[in-house]
Amino acid sequence: MSQSFHEHLSELTVRYNNDELNEEELREYKALAELMKSVLRVYHLQYLAEKTQKP
Repeated sequence: MSQSFHEHLSELTVRYNNDELNEEELREYKALAELMKSVLRVYHLQYLAEKTQKP
């Protein structure tokens, strides 16, 4: 059974914190971190847009 995104990211995070990632996994972890930052930025911008539209 395949892991969910959350499970995979959690596993990578634990291994990252223990300095156990190989080079490929480290690149993947960094790419996923950038993706999550972008997603959070979009949510933040949507929140700000909705907040300014309310009377």
